[in-house]
Amino acid sequence: MGPSANVRSIELLKRLEAVLARFIADVEGILSSADMDIRRVLEQLDDRLVYWKRMVDKRNEELHQAKAALSFARSINKGSSVGCVEQEMEVAKAKKRLIEAEEKVTLVKRWQRQLPEYIKEYEAPARALSGFTEGELRQAIAQLQSRIASLEAYLQLSSGGESRS
Repeated sequence: MGPSANVRSIELLKRLEAVLARFIADVEGILSSADMDIRRVLEQLDDRLVYWKRMVDKRNEELHQAKAALSFARSINKGSSVGCVEQEMEVAKAKKRLIEAEEKVTLVKRWQRQLPEYIKEYEAPARALSGFTEGELRQAIAQLQSRIASLEAYLQLSSGGESRS
């Protein structure tokens, strides 16, 4: 007969199996959540681009209205800027708001170009992790389950039918 096994606690092996199974479930959930977040952010960028383009149009119209009001005020004052301070301030404010909207469009477009690169950087390790949990780790759990079953059978034989854990 071969050497006897030195089994101290099958229960610890069962707990390890449970922890590994929980780890797989956690990784799958986290990767799934990350994929949903990526899709959501891409959709939000598309929405933001539409919004800020509308704001550029709207603010462009506001600037034209402010310039028309300034022009009208100057015509009333016979070409003089005296008495047109309020209208000049509105033109400056409208220009500032238009520039802000144009900058937002540029920023969103930049993120729409850059984000796919960052996503690609994330996807390779994420696929590797997913492959590890789906393949190697699941296989390790199956081997662990087989060894636990073998150890339990061995304990049954060595104890004459009484179980020990």
